[in-house]
Amino acid sequence: RKGLSFTIDTVQEILAIEPFSHSHLFLLMGEDVLESFHKWKDVHALIKLAQPLIASRTDAIPSGQWQKDPMLSNAIKKGFTKTSLFDISSTECRKRLKSKMYCGHLLNKEVLKYIAKHKLYQ
Repeated sequence: RKGLSFTIDTVQEILAIEPFSHSHLFLLMGEDVLESFHKWKDVHALIKLAQPLIASRTDAIPSGQWQKDPMLSNAIKKGFTKTSLFDISSTECRKRLKSKMYCGHLLNKEVLKYIAKHKLYQ
C-alpha cells in the first residue's frame, strides 16, 4: 500500500484474502515494541484478530503503560515467550529484500515465497 500503513489494516487485508477459519493468526514482535504497543491504531481490534506473540530474551515481563489496560495486558501476558537470542532486525530484512540480497538465513522459505509471489519490498 502507498502512504501510511497500520498493522490493523494489514491484518484485515490478510484476513480478507485468507480467512483463518481452521487456524489462528499471530502477531510476532519483540518485547521492545511493548513500550508503544498500547498506542497502536485500533490495538483492541488488532489483538482480537491476531494474538500477539512477544519474543523476550529474559523470563521477566517488562512493565509499561499496556499493563493498565486489562484486555491488552491479558493478551500480552498470554503471548509472552522466552526466545533464544538472534541478531536479526526486521528493518535489516526489509533493506536486504529491497536490495535483492539473500535472506534465506533470516526468513522461513514459505515467508520468502509469499514475499516473492506478492512482490513485496521491491
